[in-house]
Amino acid sequence: MPFVWIGAGVLALTLAVAGATSRFMRPAPASGPSDAGNAHQAARARTPEVSSHVEVSRRAWLDANVDRAREEARAALRSNENDAAAHLAIVVATPFWPDNEARSHFVHAQEGRDRLSQLESAYLEAVAPAMTVPPNFRLSAERLATLHQNAPDDLPIHLGLAEMLMRTEEIEKAHDLLAPLGKDANAPAVVLSELGTAQSFRDDVESARATFSRCLEGYPAATGCATLLAQLEQNEGRCAGAERVLRRSLSLFPNSAGTYLSLAYDLQGMAVSPSEIRPVLERWARFSDGAAMERNLVRTEIRMALLEGRLREAVKLDAKLGKLMADVDDDEEQFDYTLYSMLLKAEVGQRADATKALDAYIARRHGLMRSSYGGDNVLYLVSVGARLGLVPWPKWLEQRNARLAVVTDRDGMLDSHSRKWLEYFAMPAATEASAKEALDVLPQYLPILHRIGRWFWHDGAIGRVYMLMGRHVEARPYFERAAASCNALEDLVQHTHALLDFASLLERTGDSKRACEMYDRVLGRWPAHSGSVSAARASQRRRSLCGPLLPDH
Repeated sequence: MPFVWIGAGVLALTLAVAGATSRFMRPAPASGPSDAGNAHQAARARTPEVSSHVEVSRRAWLDANVDRAREEARAALRSNENDAAAHLAIVVATPFWPDNEARSHFVHAQEGRDRLSQLESAYLEAVAPAMTVPPNFRLSAERLATLHQNAPDDLPIHLGLAEMLMRTEEIEKAHDLLAPLGKDANAPAVVLSELGTAQSFRDDVESARATFSRCLEGYPAATGCATLLAQLEQNEGRCAGAERVLRRSLSLFPNSAGTYLSLAYDLQGMAVSPSEIRPVLERWARFSDGAAMERNLVRTEIRMALLEGRLREAVKLDAKLGKLMADVDDDEEQFDYTLYSMLLKAEVGQRADATKALDAYIARRHGLMRSSYGGDNVLYLVSVGARLGLVPWPKWLEQRNARLAVVTDRDGMLDSHSRKWLEYFAMPAATEASAKEALDVLPQYLPILHRIGRWFWHDGAIGRVYMLMGRHVEARPYFERAAASCNALEDLVQHTHALLDFASLLERTGDSKRACEMYDRVLGRWPAHSGSVSAARASQRRRSLCGPLLPDH
């Protein structure tokens, strides 16, 4: 994806890395008398080239080298498009699992399951519910638990069960499954990646940091651990630590587009000049796959325009990107484009155009397309539109309540409780009444998304709900974390909104000095004359609260 999907945030990436690491990582599955038939015959029938790619893919995944594992699995399929084991390896090695690509390869693996071992076939049956739309992670967890009872020493099944338990928010059970494996001095990278994720989901940041760091010390090429550690550090505002991880990863994998994008985020969080960020963004674009390169070059220019306060230029570039997006048949990328386009247009006061962008996405959407974790992209955008005042509140409530009444949607979402509360109640809240509703239903939805899954827009939304209800002590830690995030470049518009909300809280609590600092940050990003609605508000409040504006504002 050209942008990290805002609704899934890091959680989708976390589960892509931690989840897919759980399956068939050893050079061969656990074997016994039941595994000595068709699977072994199929392996012998493979060409040496296909066998080599499949085995290297499995080994790379065991080492949490996600890029190598994916490349090798795809190379195997180029040699033999019907190899079931290669399709299974692709499912394992696909980011944002289960996305549409993973589902397609899952179907092909199922079609060739007579050429797999009985354990592999049983595993396919166990994960099948998680591949549906919406996914049923709970049923897959139950099936994996049964498999685990019958094969307690099988590492793929052991880790697969832990993964599904995390998806169903049974974090302590997952952690208890993983902790004994992590005590082994020779624990493979995949185990440490899973364990660090479980620790992150427990909000045990220090333990997660130590586990991911241990993983990278033993397995420097473990891109899975590197990605998760960098994201952890960025979300916690430890930009220098994240930069070290990302640069080390690039020294090993200099063509990794996603790592360059993450590094650009980090550099912006470290207040590096835009001129130093540009070449990093350009590398992200140029290392992107195929046709995405041209679109990402335009996205680079949009981000540079925003970094340099040229919002009107950013809107023109957004129109150019829109033309390139016209023939893109990828719902997640269309969702990303619509979200950022809508936010940008609203930020420069083009509210009618922002509404048109939302309506156009809804009109062109065909079928039941969902985010990678099972949420609904249309409803997410309508939620954001309600927050911006683009969607009438009664219309939003009608659509939200209709969705809440659908049991399969309610139970099928990954992190369903916390994400549903954030997206359906906290994010659109802009009044005391809507904030009260959010807090009234919150006990049903605890916990509020684990730390590694909370980006600054999540923290900003939670902080705003507490602030609107006058619960300032509870609001402040969320705003502090949002303001410190090293990921602001993911969406400078929403990060600016979080800074302004934080400034409002600081004013309410009498901390005028800190409030002025927040207004200065906004105006240092976008001058009052930039056309930004947020900058105009910051300018007015700063002049009233703090005195004359600084010359560069």
